[in-house]
Amino acid sequence: MMAPISSSVNTCGFLDSAKQESLGAIGEAMAENGKVIVTGCMGAEPEQIEAAYPGVLSITGPQQYESVLGRRASRAAAGA
Repeated sequence: MMAPISSSVNTCGFLDSAKQESLGAIGEAMAENGKVIVTGCMGAEPEQIEAAYPGVLSITGPQQYESVLGRRASRAAAGA
């Protein structure tokens, strides 16, 4: 089976516990694949994500699913 081109992590930035859970999910995805697109509420303030995981492919905010799909398609076309 072929490995995924990238992983997407949908985050929540409402509660501190949810932020920590989201950061943990990003870390798991980075460890598994290394190619991660982050979206959701935490993406509206990307500094915490960038500080913890500077290697994420991209970060988008809430209600930006079109951007996530577009970025995944661009990465697939580029072979990333």
